[in-house]
Amino acid sequence: MVSIVLLTLFSAFGTLPSFSKNMSGAMYLNMENKISLHLNGCSAEDINIKITPGNVFKRDDSTYVYIPQIETEELKLKLYYKKVLCEMVTVSVSKLPEIMPVFEAEKEGVIKKGDLNKIGKLIFNYPANFPEDIKSELYSCSVMISASNGSVLYSGNIRGNSFDENVLTIIGKLNKGSKIIISNIIIHNLRTGHQRLNTTKEIVIED
Repeated sequence: MVSIVLLTLFSAFGTLPSFSKNMSGAMYLNMENKISLHLNGCSAEDINIKITPGNVFKRDDSTYVYIPQIETEELKLKLYYKKVLCEMVTVSVSKLPEIMPVFEAEKEGVIKKGDLNKIGKLIFNYPANFPEDIKSELYSCSVMISASNGSVLYSGNIRGNSFDENVLTIIGKLNKGSKIIISNIIIHNLRTGHQRLNTTKEIVIED
C-alpha cells in the first residue's frame, strides 16, 4: 500500500471506518478488485467510497469492488463517513500477470537431466502482493513426452498438479533434447472457477 492518510476526526465521530490493513495496494485491469473495510461499529449506510475514474460497487456492508479500465501508478481510493473524508489510499493499476504453470525444477523452459528426479509439481509463481482470491491452481492438462528423435513416449491427461509414478518413471529416463509438452491447461481459482488457458508449454531437457 503506497500511502494511507488518516484525518483526525475522532473528536467529532468517535471510531471511524477504515480500509482493511491487508488490502493489496495493487489492482488489475478489467476484473473485479475487492475493497475490504473495517466498519469499527459504524453504520454501513453512512459509508461511501469514491474513486476517479470509475465507480465502486457495493457487495455487502464491508466489501466493495472496482473494475479499472486504464493502467495508472496513482489511483486514489477515498473513504467517506457521513460525507466526511476519513481515509485515502493510493493504489496502482496494471495488467494481470501472465498465468503459466512452471515445474519446481524448471528454469525458463529448461530442466537439467540431473534434476528430472525432482521435477516437482506444476505451480504458479505470483508477485508477493498478488491477491489470494485470484491465485490459481492447475486443475488438469494434457501431457506429451517425446524423445530426442521425436518419437512419442507418452501422451495422456492428468488431474491436479503432479504426475503419477508411471509418468515420473518415463521422465526420469529422458535424455538431452527430449521434450515435455503441456497443453489443454485448465486452471481453477476461487474468483472465476475453472478457466482454460489458450497456450501450450514446452520444456526441453538439457545436460
